[in-house]
Amino acid sequence: MFMRQYEWSIQLYRFTMVQRIFRKFAKSPSSVNIGSLAFPLDVMWYTAPENSILNGLDIGITYHILCCIARPDPRQLQLHLKPHALELKVAHPEMLKAITAAKKKNDRADSEKIADLLRVNLLPECYMAPQEIRELRRVLRYRNMIVHTAVKMKNKISGLLMEVGATYSKKRLHGKKYFNELLERVEDVPPSVNDLLQLSRSGLEMFQGVQKRLLNTLRENDLIRERVERLMTIPGIGEVTALTWALEIGDASRFSSTRQAVSYCGLCSAQKESGGKEQRGPISKKRNKHLQTVLIEAAKLAPRWNEQLAEMHAKELTRGNRNRATLAVARRLVAYMMAVERRKTAFEPMITANAA
Repeated sequence: MFMRQYEWSIQLYRFTMVQRIFRKFAKSPSSVNIGSLAFPLDVMWYTAPENSILNGLDIGITYHILCCIARPDPRQLQLHLKPHALELKVAHPEMLKAITAAKKKNDRADSEKIADLLRVNLLPECYMAPQEIRELRRVLRYRNMIVHTAVKMKNKISGLLMEVGATYSKKRLHGKKYFNELLERVEDVPPSVNDLLQLSRSGLEMFQGVQKRLLNTLRENDLIRERVERLMTIPGIGEVTALTWALEIGDASRFSSTRQAVSYCGLCSAQKESGGKEQRGPISKKRNKHLQTVLIEAAKLAPRWNEQLAEMHAKELTRGNRNRATLAVARRLVAYMMAVERRKTAFEPMITANAA
């Protein structure tokens, strides 16, 4: 619901309450009394999704800001509300909780706090990627789920063969020809195990085919093709890593510094400082886990193709911590990708004094 032509500020808490208020009127009223307030009203209706809640409606002189939280998916509510609002902000629930923590917790109090934060421009917002990017990101995440399922299927096949005491080549096991020959060669395999092996193999082939089709769908999309190709010019950044970065980051310009991007990817430790004493904790759980996973995997292989990353990795290894060395490489990869995003050109490696 969106309101125009107003003289008062008002907060509407539940959409059901709004329905009860206006159910009395056969037509859109010219004015409505709510409590002791009367104000001119011009109403534009829309159908709200089920179980949705309007948590804050900030009515101003030149424009209105509607802040809302929906169950189960605020992204869907945003799609419904955006055509009816000049500016729509979606609050970050975790950061908002830290700001407004109090003993009193109800919808009315939440709405008041959100409206107060809006008025002083302190509302912590969630980044909402464009709908086209969200559609592609859904495909990528589904592809990653398929890959993880295929890995589990491979492990299950290996486990079944170990149970019957079969010897096999790990490198060739998942080849179709070798697998069929192996089943014919292995003796004393119970029929139930043989059926499970055949079923697992069929499922594995299906998963591999699906993930390839999904990857081709992403690869051929014009919306991100050029961007992915630029990112792939960075040594150590493959196609899946570039796709994950482009779709999970969205607009890279929303990060004012590389440090913010590193923190978003979950590649830095939590920091606590008080009284001149600084304490570093473990890797923060407040991160994009999809980016964190692919960047860590890329960082393990990137030193093979990049001399600068290899030197950095070797230097960190001298301190005796392999995980820190991997994190350092991953952070440098983020810096490389942010540089490519800002310049919108292919990656150009730095020339060191020794190389010159």
